[in-house]
Amino acid sequence: MGRKARDRRKPNLRRETFLGRRYKYVAGADEVGRGALAGPLTVAMVILQPPLDPFLASYLNDSKKLSPAMREKLFVFIKKNACSLAVSSVANTVIDKQKLTAATSLALHRCYKKMKEKPSCLLLDKGLSMPKAFTKAVPQYSLIKGDEKSAAIAAASIVAKVSRDRKMRTLHAKESGNEIYDFAQNKGYGVKKHLKALASAGPSRHHRQSYAPVKKFSASFSKPQASKETGT
Repeated sequence: MGRKARDRRKPNLRRETFLGRRYKYVAGADEVGRGALAGPLTVAMVILQPPLDPFLASYLNDSKKLSPAMREKLFVFIKKNACSLAVSSVANTVIDKQKLTAATSLALHRCYKKMKEKPSCLLLDKGLSMPKAFTKAVPQYSLIKGDEKSAAIAAASIVAKVSRDRKMRTLHAKESGNEIYDFAQNKGYGVKKHLKALASAGPSRHHRQSYAPVKKFSASFSKPQASKETGT
């Protein structure tokens, strides 16, 4: 495969540049934590304008395909090079109350409101959507595997991932008893060690009570104290 063909397969600003002919600010957005059993769901929104920083052009990718160390490096470069950037999280209690789709839309809307430069168009990874009231005011384009195609979406996926991972490490460390769930390593996802901890200790106040694997173990234990966090 030639260099040009490889470059076309990397996240790039082609879509952002094309849409930029009609819209002043084209933002990419992505979420992290949708499938986790505990902790918040985090959404990030990023505006990148050409030309793309050489380091970002070389290494930007879907956050799941990057090592933690590389994500941290890219996070720094994204913050330095973004025209505008915002992150928002919704707590497990909000997800339980509003359900996943509505909670994700809420986090996305919060990101939009926090952006210094308000996007006039959004590129969204498949599955994300703004509240219906905003669809006419802010055009949205959904991309399947958007974090593998759009540089702005890929950047948003990295910002969301790094931000949420930091929150999960804080949850692991700040409360006695959380260490059993190993949030620092599994980030709240349902890996074998996490499920064994749920079976032996029951869910914590940071677990999503509406999720089936958590609900399965909740019946065997007293109701956990609800988290006071609502997100930012």
